[in-house]
Amino acid sequence: MQDSHRAVHSDSVVEQHRPACPTWWTEARKQALGIGLGAVAVLVVARLLNPDPSGYGTHQHFFLLPCLLRWGTGLPCPFCGMTTAFALMADGRVTAAFGVHVLGPLGYLVTWGILLAGIAGLVRN
Repeated sequence: MQDSHRAVHSDSVVEQHRPACPTWWTEARKQALGIGLGAVAVLVVARLLNPDPSGYGTHQHFFLLPCLLRWGTGLPCPFCGMTTAFALMADGRVTAAFGVHVLGPLGYLVTWGILLAGIAGLVRN
C-alpha cells in the first residue's frame, strides 16, 4: 500500500518534500494588504482634494451629485461635510475640520488606525 507522503518510482521509494512552514503570502496577509491599500487610497485622495470653502460639496470634485437632501430640503444630511473635513484634516487644519463636521476628524484618525492595522496584519499575519 502506498503511503500518502511517499511516491513509488521503479523499485525505490522517494519522499516528497513538504515545506517546513506555511507560505508567507497567506489569505490573512492578502486581506491586510487590501485593507491597508484602501486606507491609503482614502488618505491620499483626502490630501489631494481642495476643501470647498462652503464646508460641503468637496465630493463634487469627483463628479458626484450634490447632496440630494440638502438640494431638496435645504437641510444637510448626516454626512454633509465629511469629505471636506477629511480634506481639511489632511491639510492639517484640525479646527476648521471640526467646524465643518464634528465626526470628520475622528473618521480621519480612524482611517489612519485602519492603515496601521493593515500594516500590523501584514507583519504579524
